[in-house]
Amino acid sequence: MNKLLRQSEYIINKRFDESDENYGLLVIGCYALLSKFGELYSPIVEKVMLNTDFYIGKKPLSLLLEEGGIEAEDAFRGDEYYDNELTVTAISSPGVYLSISEVGTILFERETPAIFCTTIDEDATTVLNAFVHEASHLVKSTVNVVYSDSPTHFLIRNGLNVFGYSFEKGSSFEPSDNSMLDEVINVLQTSDMMKAVKELNGCPMKKEVEDFYKELDLDRIDLLYGYDELTSFVLPLWSNDYFRSSIEDNIVIGKIDRIRNDFDSIMGHNSFHYYSTYLDYIDGNYDDEKLIGNMKEWYDRMNRTYAMRTRVLQMANRNKK
Repeated sequence: MNKLLRQSEYIINKRFDESDENYGLLVIGCYALLSKFGELYSPIVEKVMLNTDFYIGKKPLSLLLEEGGIEAEDAFRGDEYYDNELTVTAISSPGVYLSISEVGTILFERETPAIFCTTIDEDATTVLNAFVHEASHLVKSTVNVVYSDSPTHFLIRNGLNVFGYSFEKGSSFEPSDNSMLDEVINVLQTSDMMKAVKELNGCPMKKEVEDFYKELDLDRIDLLYGYDELTSFVLPLWSNDYFRSSIEDNIVIGKIDRIRNDFDSIMGHNSFHYYSTYLDYIDGNYDDEKLIGNMKEWYDRMNRTYAMRTRVLQMANRNKK
């Protein structure tokens, strides 16, 4: 049996019985995470799988959220919420909050992380992809998630996404950086993980795991699910080993400055800021065809330039050896 698959079963068996209706999903989901984040971060993967509240079932996502004490209107904004129904399969909560007490002090609250995933009217492939997507967010929101450079200014990190909290006069200000870039990177990483799941085909498995695995559509399991337009802009860059390594060497431990500096050292001062911020702007303007066309050309140029410059760097490094 595959070593990582055995490790996944070992982790899940610490908490769940093989008779659990979601046992196969949890084992394969854990395997997917281990395949991406590797031995170095396996303790974080294990922590996510053992210490997260899972609300998974054949119920509308809004009802699962309600079971976890969350109102759907509060969890979602924009296109995902229509007439009390949600158009997505899963959502996660890292459980990290800042607030102001009655006497004006800053309170840091850490609740149990949660994943909410509906299986109603959803096939196993979609459910696995959505579950792993959300669990991946949690892996990247476990360590080094709160920073402070003054008594009233804090940063909360979820992957690449950084929320700034500035508490003044009893209120909080919450700007966000890298929101869409973080989602796009997570989609691309999830696709990588689904490729690893696909490679399990033919591997011996426990019956409960194999029963779930047989429900997967291996012909489409590793497609890119979600944020289609934005993901297409960044996909060529994800194929670049230099960029992908910069992300994956630093994102779990929250070294966002290192990722930014790596990019800027190749593309110029503030290039990472623009590469990321334009994605946030595009996300709110999909109906502007001229903008989308111009942005596609801009991202194509940036991706080609990055590829050319990193090839030069790699050649120079090889010549030094």
